[in-house]
Amino acid sequence: MVFFIRHICRGWVWLNRRLAFQDFVTLAYRNVLHREPDTTGLSYWSVTYDAIIDTVGVDEAKLGILTSIIVSPEAMGISAADNADGLFYKPYLG
Repeated sequence: MVFFIRHICRGWVWLNRRLAFQDFVTLAYRNVLHREPDTTGLSYWSVTYDAIIDTVGVDEAKLGILTSIIVSPEAMGISAADNADGLFYKPYLG
């Protein structure tokens, strides 16, 4: 499953490649978790990004973080609840 998620996310990362990292994480939270990032989460992902960017590069670092957010227990819980009646896209409305 993670292979397919990473494949789909690769396009999303490419489309949003010019975003500053914090803007990228904020957009990921809005789209995946339907909320703004909390200070702890944003700090955690910033530390993770800084630790891996030199090794894997910007796009792969963002891809790994986006994939991790998507497969997080919080996101899986939202997905299960949102899709109880079938699959549909639910945009973040703030």
